[in-house]
Amino acid sequence: MSVLVPGGDILETPATRDLSLCAIAAWATPATRDLDSSKLGGIIETNGLVVESMAMTDCLMLTIEALVPETERDTPALRRGQLEAALRLAAALIDRPRIEPESLSQQKARSTDLVRTLRAEPYSAVSDRLTGLFMPPGDGRFRLPAENSPCSSYTLNQAQMFLDSILKPRADEAAPVEMAIVGDVELEDVLRVAAGTVGSLADRPRIGAETYASLRLIPRPAAALTATDPDDGTGGACRVVGGFLGPDRPNLREQRAFVVASAILRSRLEGKLEAVGAQDGILTWNIPGGLRAPGIGMMVISTRCEPGRAPGVIRVIDDAIAALAAEAPTQEELDAARALILPRVGATVSSPSYWAQVLASSTYAGYEPDDLAQAESMIAGFTPRDIHEVVRRYVSVDANRIRAVFAAEPAPSKAR
Repeated sequence: MSVLVPGGDILETPATRDLSLCAIAAWATPATRDLDSSKLGGIIETNGLVVESMAMTDCLMLTIEALVPETERDTPALRRGQLEAALRLAAALIDRPRIEPESLSQQKARSTDLVRTLRAEPYSAVSDRLTGLFMPPGDGRFRLPAENSPCSSYTLNQAQMFLDSILKPRADEAAPVEMAIVGDVELEDVLRVAAGTVGSLADRPRIGAETYASLRLIPRPAAALTATDPDDGTGGACRVVGGFLGPDRPNLREQRAFVVASAILRSRLEGKLEAVGAQDGILTWNIPGGLRAPGIGMMVISTRCEPGRAPGVIRVIDDAIAALAAEAPTQEELDAARALILPRVGATVSSPSYWAQVLASSTYAGYEPDDLAQAESMIAGFTPRDIHEVVRRYVSVDANRIRAVFAAEPAPSKAR
């Protein structure tokens, strides 16, 4: 089960930057105004539940998973009991969560560790730097917290008040909520139990792609994303980043074509980048447009090299992208890319927790649930021309290009 509540960075101000990380302490160590974390923890353990929470750029996400022992998976009564316990817990944590002093301290420590981990990962660190290139001046949202994040200085009252404001943005109106339940349970049982738990909560607006839309999406960059960190002369490696911007609204067909295109580009670049001085292999990733704020999709190719080699590395990446935009890949290249991608997709879509999180975001993001289920068949049906046309559509606009040289350990973001 996953529950999405709109919030996160989009509702923060310079005075409350990173406060979402503290606010989810009420879910990270579940407690309510009726039951403290000790009592609620006992209920959670008794019913074999696992509770997790995340603060994202445009929402807070609560997930509750029921662990059923292998020997009791054919016991419908047990599953119904867990379902009822999970839904009652979800309703309480949406309606009347409470942050305890010790929980807030633990959450601050977890947030500090998380930020340190994310800043050490090339994917998240480079994505953060790229986001900084297209965010409006002075807008620090959607960035990784700085090492000296104010999160550690917020008080219990500040965190509780911020959480309360997310869950009830107006005195007479609760926040919209999107929930998905996936598992081996009967639909009739879900609807019956939901009616008496989450269904009994206060009426609230329906969630949709228009919810907080003006806060979630920013204008598309008018020029190419370019940046070069100065060489500090120490001889350390730099990180070269190439790629291009994609759709900034939900477009599953194009996003899936990007996944295939990135696999083809990676294959073409292997060996070529090493020949011009690239180190540590090639990283490629895709950020879907419209899925999470700020909403701009992109395809990124990154590697490390000595600073003096960076122009040559960027040139090789640029040439590979231009070649795919100029001419369709071969059928052999497409088949090889699919052979890599489809097993991973198949493993992902077989996970109930994946579907719970994706479906709990679908209405908010503007995706149709039925379309989300077509990933394997759509990728299997792509032709070389399909991949070529999607890449050409975005690469032909120079403002969509990405060319950057960052310090290997990206400099900390300025104030978020």
